[in-house]
Amino acid sequence: MLYEDPFIQTIIQHEQLMHDLRRVRSLHLPQSYIGAGYIRNY
Repeated sequence: MLYEDPFIQTIIQHEQLMHDLRRVRSLHLPQSYIGAGYIRNY
């Protein structure tokens, strides 16, 4: 098992975070980021 697997599963289970990640991706901006603090603080 990779170290990332539990982290990815946790992120996938958080509906609001996934919604926000999909929204950023849908904007098709050349450079866009969701800060690490947003992920850490949820």
